[in-house]
Amino acid sequence: MTDIVLTYNYRQLEALNCSWELLDSLNALTPQDKAMLSCVRDLKIKFQNKQNTLQYKFQPGSTYKITLKTHEAYLLELYWRVAFKAMPLGYERVIVNTFADKLNRKLA
Repeated sequence: MTDIVLTYNYRQLEALNCSWELLDSLNALTPQDKAMLSCVRDLKIKFQNKQNTLQYKFQPGSTYKITLKTHEAYLLELYWRVAFKAMPLGYERVIVNTFADKLNRKLA
């Protein structure tokens, strides 16, 4: 399987990082849930580190890429679908849904 590449701008990355608030309130009951949440927590760190790196050197209008392994993309899509339902209406919610759709298309 090939890796999945997501392209985004800095504002979209900020919006995606708003989705992690839900992560701390989720409880893992089964081994599958524990594995999923563990992987998603690692992705949270990856996305937040990307934002921290770009924070002081991003250029308006620039786009950036992040590479995900297939299982990461799949679990991230599942998480973003759950986060989308829990997020208030607004730009961040639209971006989370848009990127979940992108992952779904790339995984198909």
